Amino acid sequence: MKKMNLRLVGVLASLALMQPLLATADVLSTQNVGAGTITGLSAAGTVAVGEASRTDEAFRWSAETGTVKLGRATEPKLGQRSVVPAMSGDGRVVGATIVSDDGKSATAGRRAAETGWQMLRPLPADAGLLDREDSLVWTMSRDGQVLAGLYWRPGTTGGLAHGMAWSAGGGMLDMGSSGASSRINGANVDGIVLVGWDELPTGGNRRATVWADGKMSLLEISDCTSEAFAVNGTGTVIIGCTADPANDFKTSATKWTKTASGWSKQILGVLSKDRKRGAAYPTGLSEDGSVVVGLGRLDSGSPASCGFCWSEATGFVDAAAYMAANGLPVTPELKVTSLGAISADGRVMAAMVQNGKTGALNGVLVRRGPGPAR
Repeated sequence: MKKMNLRLVGVLASLALMQPLLATADVLSTQNVGAGTITGLSAAGTVAVGEASRTDEAFRWSAETGTVKLGRATEPKLGQRSVVPAMSGDGRVVGATIVSDDGKSATAGRRAAETGWQMLRPLPADAGLLDREDSLVWTMSRDGQVLAGLYWRPGTTGGLAHGMAWSAGGGMLDMGSSGASSRINGANVDGIVLVGWDELPTGGNRRATVWADGKMSLLEISDCTSEAFAVNGTGTVIIGCTADPANDFKTSATKWTKTASGWSKQILGVLSKDRKRGAAYPTGLSEDGSVVVGLGRLDSGSPASCGFCWSEATGFVDAAAYMAANGLPVTPELKVTSLGAISADGRVMAAMVQNGKTGALNGVLVRRGPGPAR
């Protein structure tokens, strides 16, 4: 194995504390998904979706089929990138922003093997085109029945974009805002609990928000920017980021847990121990909320990023360090820039690996266990 990246040395010592899901005794295996970015996993971690490099076309991957591009990419037709594929828990249904049937605009779409791509219709009455887009997909419920994100409402008051939730029976519903724009980033198993952000009407800063049974509630009322990114299947644990007033207001990974009286907030922190630097943006969580993965920056002023794993017992661990300590090759030429998703049991993580020389991105599944599941 080539010489280890020197930035790993400082964090390897913490790996000895890892509990079963992140243990130094883990047997790790990897599966190469292909050139592109993984944006979602099935609940079991056996199927992945993402965006292909260069064309930004949505793809679906499984061990049986390999990487299959799904078509209807917006970039070749419209010259704009707005895909963000999502997937149902069983891996059968895919959602993404696709080029419209007439090829003239981008719109929210849903794809099942038996139907192919279908545009999400009807749109809300106040929907319209903005920069050749009318609606965008950001997430899907695990049962595949609800897709959510935002739709554009140009020429109206009360926000240029509103969070939306679509189902076959109800069409695309306006999930509202508190007077400015909003967006939905994550959904639970049946789409009853949705999470995302709502803008502060007077300043425009995003605020972490939850929609439960159609009712919008703010998780954060501070003027500081915050956002909710994902929620577990039962709708009881939410992850996102907030500004930590106890740590120089650094953008910190945050977890909210449902209680009898509301939501209990826990600031998880950041990778860097330097109080003036660092940021953390969670992307996924295990079903019980015990493991969180995401993207961290050791210097919040730099675009350079690295993947992280978090657990209650260990705090933050650099994903590359975890992989290296368990026998997977990590070198200065191959950098783990983020962990984009995690399976429900926390045993499969989707890593984004970048070639430091060419800049090429590759999606890799990192699996804890004896080998690839089938």
